[in-house]
Amino acid sequence: KQWYQRRVREEHEQKIKQLNEHLLLEKKLHEKEVKRLEEENRKKKEMSAAKIQAHFRGMRTRKKHKEELDRRIAQKKEELMEEQLKYYEELIRKEREAVEAELERRKAEEEAKRKEEQRAEEI
Repeated sequence: KQWYQRRVREEHEQKIKQLNEHLLLEKKLHEKEVKRLEEENRKKKEMSAAKIQAHFRGMRTRKKHKEELDRRIAQKKEELMEEQLKYYEELIRKEREAVEAELERRKAEEEAKRKEEQRAEEI
């Protein structure tokens, strides 16, 4: 009976020892985690001011890029409008030349008809 009680007590003490070791490990892990989180918070606080400055600096940069892009787009639109205007002016010029050539041809035909009629009257 004593042997059994001693064995039970030893097992019980072993379990307590294991639990204590386990708790100690958990406590160490918890302390490490707390330190890590504190360090993260400290870094975040240090970084936040720099991040805010960088954010606004980035916004200014993006605004400059957007303005540059808008300027380029406006310039391209202007160039396209000028090209379109030249194209239509050329088209109008060609059309005018074609109409003038047609008028010249008709005048020449009428002149030829009139001369033929005059010759016919003379004969």
